[in-house]
Amino acid sequence: MPEETPPLTTRRFGWGLAAAAALALVLRLAYALLIARDMPAQGDTVLYHLLANTIADGHGYSQPLSGLTGHFEPTSAYPPLYPLFLSFFSLLGFDGLTDHRAISCVLGTTAVVLIGLLGRRIGGPRLGLLAAGIAAIYPQLVMVDGTVVTESLYAPVIALALLLAYRLIDRTTGGTVLRAALLGAAIGIATLTRSEGALLYALLVVPACWMATRGTGEAKAPPRARAWPAAKLALIAGVAMALVLTPWVIRNYVVQDRVVVLTSNSGLTFAATNCDQTYDGQYTGFAVHQCAFESPCMTIANEIDQADCLRDQAFDYVESRPGRAVVVAGVRVLRLWELYGYDDGIDYGAVYWGRDVTVAKLGLAMYVVLLLLAIPGLVALRRRRVPIWPLLSLAVLVSISAVLSFGFSRYRLAAEIPLTVLAAAGLDLLVAAWQRRRHDAHADAGPDPDGPRLPVAPR
Repeated sequence: MPEETPPLTTRRFGWGLAAAAALALVLRLAYALLIARDMPAQGDTVLYHLLANTIADGHGYSQPLSGLTGHFEPTSAYPPLYPLFLSFFSLLGFDGLTDHRAISCVLGTTAVVLIGLLGRRIGGPRLGLLAAGIAAIYPQLVMVDGTVVTESLYAPVIALALLLAYRLIDRTTGGTVLRAALLGAAIGIATLTRSEGALLYALLVVPACWMATRGTGEAKAPPRARAWPAAKLALIAGVAMALVLTPWVIRNYVVQDRVVVLTSNSGLTFAATNCDQTYDGQYTGFAVHQCAFESPCMTIANEIDQADCLRDQAFDYVESRPGRAVVVAGVRVLRLWELYGYDDGIDYGAVYWGRDVTVAKLGLAMYVVLLLLAIPGLVALRRRRVPIWPLLSLAVLVSISAVLSFGFSRYRLAAEIPLTVLAAAGLDLLVAAWQRRRHDAHADAGPDPDGPRLPVAPR
């Protein structure tokens, strides 16, 4: 009878994770430098690239295209952290678009490593390696890093936030101040990367603080006794988050004489997603940028006043069609999860975000497989009494974001991180079942009919 597969040691897990990271880097560089490089660069790709170089040149967060006139206008239209990250490399001379593509691939590789660590914490070393392997080859994650968009940084930050949330929850004697503070700081970093990350305070931090005070077994604390300790941890996390956000808020107030907590570009998005073209017809629940670009608000020179005008225009439109707005919100969520109009998303990604159509279709096919694997994976983790809300909270986050903007697979990225882990849990079930059948088959075969094999004497 063969011996059972030995458990993964820390060293074997480390080597496996390193192999997954190497594979991830190779695939991302291949996509960024061989495929996406020949695709037209538009939209956020160009803006983040130029903004990074503007910061490196000493002009701070200025409107990227304003430099063409020699007069740099300060901006708060873009989340600050990703262009700031790229600007450090621009200072070192790596200021080309191809350079920024390659640098972003390192961020994606970091995300794969963190996903592997998250999987190990949730379900053990094998699940961790399976999660890292899935994340390494998943086209939806690979394409992000070749496009020079903020999701390249958002992916590892989300993975880190989930890892910190589980570290906080896993304290059987209650959460610690440091772990709560680290989680809050991570959410602050996520918010400076993509504005909707701020919602994770309510969706992830507060529930994690509550779960961290539950205790175990006979020491399990009643809800009333947990209220104050959980509130204290949530307050500490909130303070840490606020400290991370404060420099950006102060900068906006000093430079633009306005209080801008997140960004000022939401008005453009609202106007592009709340108009006749996005409420009826083929692009229902999607974005039509001409709705914003053709607005009279675009004649307003001041960035924040323009954003306020566009936002008011969008809100007035929603108020004029409240019933239809509810239907459109539902369609946006369906589009986000590619249950409706997925071909519009593929075409949109090819035109604006450097997403190769063939790779995008492969990503869609793998996404379906991962969803199917995630269902049994979710059940398995639940049976093991692993807290699953932190993983599900990201699905809620991106769905809320879609309701407020529009449905596009790029904006699902935060939920792709837990999806890889849940799919790995489902795949882990299949691997365990295969090992049991293999073990049982050898056991049923009985002893070797030729009898025990005697060792051969050395010559």
